[in-house]
Amino acid sequence: MKKVKAYTLMEMLIVMSIMIIVLSLGVYSYIAYIETTKYNQDVANLQSDITAMQRASMLFKKDADDGWVYGV
Repeated sequence: MKKVKAYTLMEMLIVMSIMIIVLSLGVYSYIAYIETTKYNQDVANLQSDITAMQRASMLFKKDADDGWVYGV
């Protein structure tokens, strides 16, 4: 009878355990990357909005008798 080479159940379980650990670390890193990217984009949008408001406030002309508070 010819001897067949094969993996044992224990070897398969060890390899699968290692793969699960590595994949879970990869997923965690990807999620952290996505959150960081979203945060950086939000900060960039906020900076852009602030700059636009600063420019608009410098270009906005008011009459001398107008108050600075709306409707007052």
